Amino acid sequence: MTQFGVLPEDPRARRVVIALDQVDFDGIDMGDSRNLLRRRDVAVVNVEDQQNLAGSLAGELIDAGVLTAGAVLAQNPYRNDDYLPVQESDQAFAIEKFMVVSHICQLLGAKSIEVLKVDEQERNSHWSAGAGVGVKGTKVDATVKGEKAASLARRIELHDQFDGAEPNIELAIAALRSRNLTRERDLVALIDGRTGDHNLLKKRTLEMDLSTESRRLLDIALEVNVPVLPVSAKAALEKASSEKSHYLVRYVVDF
Repeated sequence: MTQFGVLPEDPRARRVVIALDQVDFDGIDMGDSRNLLRRRDVAVVNVEDQQNLAGSLAGELIDAGVLTAGAVLAQNPYRNDDYLPVQESDQAFAIEKFMVVSHICQLLGAKSIEVLKVDEQERNSHWSAGAGVGVKGTKVDATVKGEKAASLARRIELHDQFDGAEPNIELAIAALRSRNLTRERDLVALIDGRTGDHNLLKKRTLEMDLSTESRRLLDIALEVNVPVLPVSAKAALEKASSEKSHYLVRYVVDF
């Protein structure tokens, strides 16, 4: 935990950021709240400690209006210095992962990416593309069960198209590393399939879990609901817990 508002350099030490005013910050060292002092993945910022905030990441987040007293922030799993309020992070991070995957496919020389199905497992919500999918400008005939899956489907491109190109393996691997996705086995296999001089992969259907990384962060956040947290922070955690989502997307990539 940071003691003076300047967030740790190590991204692993600030998976979740809790913003407190001076009074609540001083109360951390009391009773049941002391376990925050032992957390190695949670940073606590005193937003009133102006002397130590200037020029820091915490200061930038405060200037952007993201880090305010009582806020609980989740670190973007794919960009370590980017944060969102924990209650807003689930779908936003799922969308970002989808966009990262699309970019990696583009670097691998993809011609198109078509979304076939979106499942949200927490509420048994589903969106499935029908006959209209895959044609730009054509209304998609879809089957929908529940709002969560349909909401995500509306916010991602249902059909990305590219010119197609020779795979740039070096850039694809660099993108995988910079976005913290080196353990995403399907993406590693996709890169392998596009590596080499002969018989390169031309088409693959993928089912990608867009919530793997964000759910880990939410689990961390929900563990820090301690007495010292102000009402607004507890409300944010309760909302995040009640609305947490688990998105799976199936799509086909053509090279």
